[in-house]
Order: sequence, then C-alpha cells, then structure tokens
Amino acid sequence: MKKYFKIFMLMLLVFSYSYSGVMPETDWAKRKLKGKVKSMVKTEYGYENSGKLKFTSLVKTEFNENGYVARESFTRDGVEYKIVQYQFDKNGFIAKRIEEVPQKSLNNYKYSYKYSKDGNLIEKAELVEKAKGYYPMYDIITYNKLGKEINELKYVEGELESDVSTFYNERGDAIEVKNNRNPDYPYILIYYDYHKDGGYEKTVDGHGRRSFVLIDKNGFQKELAYILFFGSKNPVVQLDTYVKNVNEKRDKYGNITEFTSVSYDVLENNKANAEDIYKQLKEQKIKKIGVSGKVEITYEYYD
Repeated sequence: MKKYFKIFMLMLLVFSYSYSGVMPETDWAKRKLKGKVKSMVKTEYGYENSGKLKFTSLVKTEFNENGYVARESFTRDGVEYKIVQYQFDKNGFIAKRIEEVPQKSLNNYKYSYKYSKDGNLIEKAELVEKAKGYYPMYDIITYNKLGKEINELKYVEGELESDVSTFYNERGDAIEVKNNRNPDYPYILIYYDYHKDGGYEKTVDGHGRRSFVLIDKNGFQKELAYILFFGSKNPVVQLDTYVKNVNEKRDKYGNITEFTSVSYDVLENNKANAEDIYKQLKEQKIKKIGVSGKVEITYEYYD
C-alpha cells in the first residue's frame, strides 16, 4: 500500500511541477521589446492638420527582471493623470494591482491563481478597495500553456457582464476574439498575410470598423488604416485614418527610439463602396495631409 502511495505522490509532484511552469506572457514579449528592458519613457506629440501642436503625452513604464510591468505612469500636457503599480508574489505572479488617479481616487486589486485540470493558468483579479462610484467587480482570466490569454470573464456586483474568448493560429497570433454571450456573432476576426521576409499584413474586422496594419520584418508598424461602417444595411463607408510611420530610428538592441507619423487620405473617399477605398490604398492613390504625430522613446536596460 505504501508503495502505491509513494507512486501516487510522485505522480502528483510531477503533475504539479508540469503545470507550475505556466506563466502569463511577459510584457517584454507583448510589446515586442528586445533585450532586458528595465524602464522606458515614451513621449508622443500630436499635431493638428495645420501643424500646430495639439497635445503631448508621456508614459513611463518600469519592468521587473522577469519582464513584467511593475509600475506605469501616464501624463498628458504636463499633468500626471494615472499611476498603475504591481506587486508580485515569490513565484513571480502578480499579487496586487494599485490604480491611482492622483489626489482623486484609488483602486486596489488583489490577485489569486490556480490551475485548471488541463494545466491552464487561471488568474482572478478582484477589486478589494475601490474609489467612489465603482461597483464591486472581479475578472477571471485563463492563460494557455504558452501564456496567451484565451478567456476573460468580467463580473460586476456578482453578475457576469462579459465572457470573451481569444483563439490563435499555429504561429501564436490571435485570429478571433469571440463574445460567448452571443456566440453566433463574431466579436473580432483577424486575418494575416505573412511575407517571406518576416513581415506581415493584418486585417481586423469588428465593432463597425475594419483596420489594416502593415508590420515590417522587425516588428515595426509601418502603416495603419481605419475604415468605418455606419449602418447595417447598405452601410455608409468612410476612411477614418490612414497613417504611415516613417523615419524610424533604433538603439543598439533593435528597439525603436523615434518615428514620425504622417496622415493621408484617399483621392476619392467613396462613402458607398468599401472595395474602392481598399483598392486606392493598395494602389497608393492617396494625398498627403501632413505630420500627425511624433514619438520618442528612451530605454534603460538591466544588462
């Protein structure tokens, strides 16, 4: 009997150990950062069509040595409006998230973890200290064995508000974000056209709009287009945004340190024919509007 008990305990240890290796995907990976980034400061300048400065925003992000965000602060036009801090347990998981709006409010989230029978990691983030006007709430997020988020449940006052699942292709890229509360209606569909050099084009359909993104072989977003659809039957179609990011610069690790965003419009913004807009974008039948933004990023590294 003791022999079988020992075998059982050994199997249990192996079983537990194999599951304990599952961790959420690092923020380094999510942001496609290279090297062990300790902190980064991203400054963005937004411009009106006339060239006049419209806003300045600054985001400072600090990472721990495992590649997860430990602190992030947000500033717009010189005013810091939000601070998010994370505390981690001895296993490297988030234990607490504190969201602060300076001099106004504080939200404190407590985290807990467990593993499902099939080895996926389940994370619960519960609002335990809330600012005025917030309801009791918690989120339950499930990660697959690659650390990718595959399901998110949101509860408010004990009632399920949303149930969203994400599906991936064999490359690990998201291809569908599905609203399980209405399974017959795709929430977001994502299509890829992979290039031989490692770059790709991504098309995202959902929420009454379609976006096109062109990513180069280094993971840099070269182009972005948003097309809006108004109405379900014979919708009015409009090109909302078409931006090219140019003049990018990188540091010795390969991370982007600077780029400029230039806005364009199609020659004929046909509000009845989406395919015509797609064709004009593809054939670059466009006109320049002007510089819409500039981004500067500085980094500090662990190594």
